[in-house]
Amino acid sequence: MKKVEPKDWIPLIKPYTKPSVARSLRQVANTLLPLLLLFYLAHRALSVSPFLTLALDSLAALFLVRLFILQHDAGHGSFFPKKWMNDLLGFLAGVFTLVPYHPWQLAHARHHATSGNLDKRGVGDIYTMTLEEYLRAAPGERLRYRLYRNPFVMFFLGPLYVFLLSYRLPLGYGSERPSVRNAVALTNLLLVLLWVGIYLGFGLK
Repeated sequence: MKKVEPKDWIPLIKPYTKPSVARSLRQVANTLLPLLLLFYLAHRALSVSPFLTLALDSLAALFLVRLFILQHDAGHGSFFPKKWMNDLLGFLAGVFTLVPYHPWQLAHARHHATSGNLDKRGVGDIYTMTLEEYLRAAPGERLRYRLYRNPFVMFFLGPLYVFLLSYRLPLGYGSERPSVRNAVALTNLLLVLLWVGIYLGFGLK
């Protein structure tokens, strides 16, 4: 069998290296429209069964993850051919995903630039100690690390901190920059307006 060289892949992947506006818009539509429809159906299902609402919300969560994937690609500048289009999508998607676009984009770029560099850990990643560092650590530091890496903290307390506190204030990487603080404030403002609109349109049950 002929060995496949990296250069052999270039003509195969080249047609996919340039984003298509039409295809990208279809991806936005087939993500956002089902998401909004599922939210609406979940609200209506409250009068039928809370379990039906939970099932619909679980399905909506998958589309919400997909929306964040589009936000991620926009953050890399690869979803649309124009920067302003990527930034607009990323910002608006961030209102739904609760992830302010500009601060996340900065931290994620830093993450890619420093991934694998043990001297620059802690931005856009989950802090991980080496075995040598763990063995050298004092008992109290080991305990803090084990609590930090506990699944309950990783999958429950951690997300609550990130989405409800860190992304709302902000507290993370680049928070000293006015552009980051302004982006967070604007995202929070649109979140408030969104919830007010939902309340006025559907009320509370």
